[in-house]
Amino acid sequence: MDIRRRTKQLSGAIVLLVGCVLTLASLRRLPYISHVWTTGNLAMSLWNITGFVVFPALAAYCVLSGLRLINPQLIRAPRFGWGRIVIGSFMLYVQVGSDLHFTPEGPVPTFKASNPTQAATMKATGIAIGLFFIYLIYRGVRAGFTRPKPRQEIQVQAAEPSQ
Repeated sequence: MDIRRRTKQLSGAIVLLVGCVLTLASLRRLPYISHVWTTGNLAMSLWNITGFVVFPALAAYCVLSGLRLINPQLIRAPRFGWGRIVIGSFMLYVQVGSDLHFTPEGPVPTFKASNPTQAATMKATGIAIGLFFIYLIYRGVRAGFTRPKPRQEIQVQAAEPSQ
Protein backbone atom coordinates (compact mmCIF):
# COMPACT_ATOMS: atom_id res chain seq x y z
CA MET A 1 0.00 0.00 0.00
CA ASP A 2 1.37 3.41 -0.87
CA ILE A 3 1.82 6.37 1.44
CA ARG A 4 -1.06 8.31 -0.15
CA ARG A 5 -3.57 5.58 0.68
CA ARG A 6 -2.26 5.26 4.24
CA THR A 7 -2.56 9.03 4.73
CA LYS A 8 -6.19 8.93 3.58
CA GLN A 9 -6.90 6.08 5.96
CA LEU A 10 -5.27 7.91 8.86
CA SER A 11 -7.22 11.10 8.16
CA GLY A 12 -10.36 8.97 7.82
CA ALA A 13 -9.73 7.47 11.25
CA ILE A 14 -9.32 10.97 12.72
CA VAL A 15 -12.54 12.21 11.07
CA LEU A 16 -14.34 9.06 12.27
CA LEU A 17 -13.09 9.69 15.81
CA VAL A 18 -14.30 13.32 15.66
CA GLY A 19 -17.69 12.06 14.43
CA CYS A 20 -17.92 9.61 17.33
CA VAL A 21 -17.07 12.36 19.85
CA LEU A 22 -19.73 14.62 18.31
CA THR A 23 -22.22 11.76 18.45
CA LEU A 24 -21.52 11.21 22.14
CA ALA A 25 -21.85 14.95 22.79
CA SER A 26 -25.19 14.97 20.94
CA LEU A 27 -26.44 11.97 22.93
CA ARG A 28 -25.35 13.58 26.17
CA ARG A 29 -27.34 16.70 25.28
CA LEU A 30 -30.48 14.69 24.47
CA PRO A 31 -32.05 14.72 28.00
CA TYR A 32 -32.12 18.53 27.87
CA ILE A 33 -34.50 18.58 24.92
CA SER A 34 -37.42 18.98 27.32
CA HIS A 35 -35.94 22.28 28.54
CA VAL A 36 -35.89 23.88 25.10
CA TRP A 37 -39.10 25.84 25.56
CA THR A 38 -38.39 26.99 29.12
CA THR A 39 -36.16 29.91 28.09
CA GLY A 40 -39.17 32.16 27.49
CA ASN A 41 -37.56 33.58 24.36
CA LEU A 42 -38.77 32.21 21.01
CA ALA A 43 -35.53 33.04 19.19
CA MET A 44 -33.44 31.27 21.83
CA SER A 45 -35.74 28.25 21.71
CA LEU A 46 -35.49 28.03 17.91
CA TRP A 47 -31.71 28.37 18.14
CA ASN A 48 -31.60 25.47 20.64
CA ILE A 49 -33.84 23.31 18.43
CA THR A 50 -31.60 24.04 15.47
CA GLY A 51 -28.65 22.94 17.56
CA PHE A 52 -30.39 19.62 18.23
CA VAL A 53 -30.53 19.11 14.45
CA VAL A 54 -27.20 20.56 13.31
CA PHE A 55 -24.87 18.76 15.75
CA PRO A 56 -26.12 15.23 14.97
CA ALA A 57 -26.01 16.04 11.25
CA LEU A 58 -22.39 17.13 11.59
CA ALA A 59 -21.63 13.99 13.60
CA ALA A 60 -23.26 11.72 11.01
CA TYR A 61 -21.38 13.45 8.20
CA CYS A 62 -18.06 13.02 10.00
CA VAL A 63 -18.73 9.33 10.67
CA LEU A 64 -19.73 8.61 7.07
CA SER A 65 -16.85 10.63 5.62
CA GLY A 66 -14.39 8.89 7.91
CA LEU A 67 -15.67 5.47 6.88
CA ARG A 68 -15.53 6.47 3.22
CA LEU A 69 -11.92 7.65 3.61
CA ILE A 70 -10.94 4.44 5.38
CA ASN A 71 -12.58 2.15 2.81
CA PRO A 72 -14.03 3.78 -0.33
CA GLN A 73 -15.82 0.56 -1.37
CA LEU A 74 -17.77 0.54 1.89
CA ILE A 75 -19.79 3.72 1.24
CA ARG A 76 -20.30 5.33 -2.13
CA ALA A 77 -19.98 9.07 -2.64
CA PRO A 78 -23.22 10.99 -2.01
CA ARG A 79 -25.14 12.70 -4.77
CA PHE A 80 -25.56 16.01 -2.94
CA GLY A 81 -22.69 18.05 -1.57
CA TRP A 82 -23.49 17.09 2.01
CA GLY A 83 -20.17 18.38 3.25
CA ARG A 84 -20.91 21.87 1.99
CA ILE A 85 -24.48 21.73 3.29
CA VAL A 86 -23.60 20.50 6.78
CA ILE A 87 -20.50 22.65 7.28
CA GLY A 88 -22.32 25.71 5.91
CA SER A 89 -25.32 25.06 8.17
CA PHE A 90 -23.14 24.55 11.23
CA MET A 91 -21.11 27.69 10.61
CA LEU A 92 -24.26 29.71 9.88
CA TYR A 93 -25.71 28.38 13.15
CA VAL A 94 -22.61 29.55 15.02
CA GLN A 95 -22.64 32.93 13.25
CA VAL A 96 -26.29 33.56 14.11
CA GLY A 97 -25.68 32.57 17.72
CA SER A 98 -22.74 34.93 17.90
CA ASP A 99 -24.58 37.85 16.28
CA LEU A 100 -27.66 37.48 18.47
CA HIS A 101 -25.56 36.86 21.61
CA PHE A 102 -26.98 33.41 22.32
CA THR A 103 -23.58 32.09 23.34
CA PRO A 104 -23.16 32.38 27.11
CA GLU A 105 -20.35 34.33 28.73
CA GLY A 106 -17.64 31.94 29.76
CA PRO A 107 -13.90 31.52 30.07
CA VAL A 108 -13.38 32.11 26.35
CA PRO A 109 -13.64 35.84 25.67
CA THR A 110 -16.02 37.03 22.97
CA PHE A 111 -15.23 39.96 20.72
CA LYS A 112 -17.04 43.15 21.54
CA ALA A 113 -16.79 46.44 19.71
CA SER A 114 -15.21 49.33 21.58
CA ASN A 115 -16.23 52.08 19.15
CA PRO A 116 -18.82 52.63 16.38
CA THR A 117 -16.32 51.92 13.59
CA GLN A 118 -15.50 48.51 15.01
CA ALA A 119 -19.20 47.78 15.50
CA ALA A 120 -19.97 48.62 11.86
CA THR A 121 -17.02 46.57 10.64
CA MET A 122 -18.02 43.59 12.78
CA LYS A 123 -21.60 43.83 11.49
CA ALA A 124 -20.44 44.01 7.83
CA THR A 125 -18.05 41.11 8.30
CA GLY A 126 -20.78 39.04 9.94
CA ILE A 127 -23.13 39.72 7.04
CA ALA A 128 -20.44 38.80 4.49
CA ILE A 129 -19.61 35.58 6.31
CA GLY A 130 -23.31 34.69 6.61
CA LEU A 131 -23.83 35.25 2.87
CA PHE A 132 -20.81 33.07 2.12
CA PHE A 133 -22.23 30.21 4.19
CA ILE A 134 -25.63 30.57 2.51
CA TYR A 135 -23.83 30.36 -0.85
CA LEU A 136 -21.98 27.26 0.37
CA ILE A 137 -25.29 25.60 1.29
CA TYR A 138 -26.71 26.58 -2.12
CA ARG A 139 -23.73 25.00 -3.91
CA GLY A 140 -24.18 21.78 -1.95
CA VAL A 141 -27.87 21.55 -2.82
CA ARG A 142 -27.19 22.49 -6.44
CA ALA A 143 -24.62 19.70 -6.73
CA GLY A 144 -27.41 17.17 -6.17
CA PHE A 145 -29.56 18.49 -9.00
CA THR A 146 -26.91 18.91 -11.69
CA ARG A 147 -25.93 15.89 -13.64
CA PRO A 148 -22.24 15.32 -14.17
CA LYS A 149 -21.16 15.72 -17.75
CA PRO A 150 -20.06 12.49 -19.37
CA ARG A 151 -16.34 12.30 -19.73
CA GLN A 152 -15.28 12.30 -23.31
CA GLU A 153 -12.15 10.57 -24.33
CA ILE A 154 -9.82 12.98 -25.99
CA GLN A 155 -8.07 11.24 -28.77
CA VAL A 156 -4.81 12.69 -29.75
CA GLN A 157 -4.12 12.00 -33.35
CA ALA A 158 -0.59 12.00 -34.51
CA ALA A 159 0.08 14.84 -36.84
CA GLU A 160 0.63 13.66 -40.34
CA PRO A 161 4.00 14.68 -41.69
CA SER A 162 3.63 17.33 -44.34
CA GLN A 163 5.09 16.45 -47.67
